[in-house]
Amino acid sequence: MNVFVGAAAASVASMPLEALASPLPASVPKLAFDGSQCGDAMREAYYKLDEANEALKLTAADFQRVWKACGEWQKANPQPGAHRAHKKYCRRYDKHMDEINYDAVFDAHQKARDAFKAAQLALANVKVRDLAELCLKACMIYVFEDVRQPHLRHVDPVISVSVAMDLAAMAAPTKGEA
Repeated sequence: MNVFVGAAAASVASMPLEALASPLPASVPKLAFDGSQCGDAMREAYYKLDEANEALKLTAADFQRVWKACGEWQKANPQPGAHRAHKKYCRRYDKHMDEINYDAVFDAHQKARDAFKAAQLALANVKVRDLAELCLKACMIYVFEDVRQPHLRHVDPVISVSVAMDLAAMAAPTKGEA
């Protein structure tokens, strides 16, 4: 390790100061994170995913409400051990689930999750054209795959894997270079 650090320091010391202070080459693109550099396919996939994300947020709030109400009811009404008492418990449980509209809320939330996953996969399948699109796609990971957000828990990192694959494809030599 010390040999490498010493060699790097010696090579920097032998370079002229102007070479060290020169700006980056013109081939490095300036990135616009507003989406102005992305293609139509990326833009369309983003809008669909954003709509699905908003729908998922709305259904997630309702789902969390009924999930909490169901858990509180189960804590307040523990399951009995006797068969006849269990049948009565099941009837009361079913009545409570109907009162809080659990099935409809669960179905709506599941449809929103499925739509989100489909839109997420559609965005992941968009092939990036250049570094600017790759950077935008990578930024979308933070927005649409941040599991710290309650509605995005248990979301598969589909876009993350796609960005890694796109980066590897961009870094791989082409047939003429190999």
